[in-house]
Amino acid sequence: MSDSRSFGQALRSTTLLGATSALSYLVGLIRVKIIAVLLGPGGVGIASLYISATGLISTIAGAGLPYSGVRSIAQAHGNNDLEGVSRVATALVRAAWFTGLSGLLLTICASPWLSQLLFENDTHAVAISLTGATVLLGSLSGARTSLLQGTQRIGDIARISVSTLFINTALAIAVYAVLREQGIVPVLIGTALVNLIVTSHFSARVTLPIVAMSQSQTIATVRTLASLGLALMWSALLTSLLDVVIRATISRNLGVEAAGHYQAAWTLSGLFAGFVLNATVADYYPRLSASITDSSATRKIINHQAEIGLLLSLPGLLGTLALAPYIMQIFYTRDFQPGTILLPWLMLGVMGRVVSWPLSFVQLALGLSRIFFVTETLLITLQATLTLLLLPHNGLVGAAQAFAMSYACYFIAMYLMARKYVAFRWSPQAKRLLLIATLVVLAVFIARELLEPLVYTIVVGTIALLATWSSLRELAHRLGSEHRLSILIRRFLPGVLP
Repeated sequence: MSDSRSFGQALRSTTLLGATSALSYLVGLIRVKIIAVLLGPGGVGIASLYISATGLISTIAGAGLPYSGVRSIAQAHGNNDLEGVSRVATALVRAAWFTGLSGLLLTICASPWLSQLLFENDTHAVAISLTGATVLLGSLSGARTSLLQGTQRIGDIARISVSTLFINTALAIAVYAVLREQGIVPVLIGTALVNLIVTSHFSARVTLPIVAMSQSQTIATVRTLASLGLALMWSALLTSLLDVVIRATISRNLGVEAAGHYQAAWTLSGLFAGFVLNATVADYYPRLSASITDSSATRKIINHQAEIGLLLSLPGLLGTLALAPYIMQIFYTRDFQPGTILLPWLMLGVMGRVVSWPLSFVQLALGLSRIFFVTETLLITLQATLTLLLLPHNGLVGAAQAFAMSYACYFIAMYLMARKYVAFRWSPQAKRLLLIATLVVLAVFIARELLEPLVYTIVVGTIALLATWSSLRELAHRLGSEHRLSILIRRFLPGVLP
């Protein structure tokens, strides 16, 4: 496959999910604004803590099976082995019932401890135990999502995202308008139920042969998936635990409103990069898994995904920084303004994620469970240590700084790992983009320290516009002059292309 076709294939999937994310954020703008008004920083903080708690339980109960399932389904699908796809999908659904029910029981049993950890009292134990239903529902929908990702049904994944977005937005606004903070648990359960119904509808459209699997065959398939899944579960567990620890530390030391400020800044930092990261999981990982035995194709796929990530996310991140106070007030309320000081550091961490994730998925595609176990453990341990060291001295900013520093180290480690196992090298185009992005980020940090707020907004806003112009040129150059996107750019933005 030529470079332009390979890049175009990656771009199509990323932009399709990107368009979905753009619509999601447009509708989410209304949703978040209304919820912020109805609940305030305290309510948003409580909801984020509940989500962190159930996320931790879901990770433990799931044993990483949905993620390892994607790899197995993608490889079988790449070999046109439909019976193999059906066997893995069937085993995943059966396992999801067991892991989901186990997670529900674990949530109920652990709810008093989680309430003490997060709120320093047991008044939220009943509410947390009720959210255990979301663990079961999420486990069942996760098995179906694995089938769609592994078979690269990117269109259906986008449709699920849009459908659940509108339904869950209407549900959340209606419930919060009536119940306010008392509606947090019903909204979480209702959202998980909607996700399961919609995901089940679309996964049922995947045509697969019916295979008869005995209990022993199901167990054997699940055991095979668990060999990599346990390493994935460990990584996700550490991530969820880190999420809980950071938010609990913020809540206990700075108050529940500070947790709301952190959540708001965290959400905005990923506003324009989130769709790139989602595409990495939904599309890039299955493609990489299917071609991982071809080193040349693997290197090309990694470079293209990293280039797309930088070209699509950098302009949006810069624009968010330039307009942070205004965006914070639009998406939330004036009460959330303290969160804007976290954005530069969080943006730096997100940039690290964008360029390191394409490298890190090499471990999963190769099935290097032990290596993955070690690298993810070191990353989370580093971020947790930095957070606990920096937060007491620098407040909320310390948590953001820890995020940025840990992903800078992770990026270096993942590059060395990919270089060792797939002889990876950055392409000249990727090297140039990485250098430019680094210089731009440094310029933004310097501008923030030296310039007045209004001047800073104008300068960084101008840089964001220039980055947008440059990104469009780079995309068109890689796709070729005959690509539809290049033709559209030339037609509507004639000054961008020569």
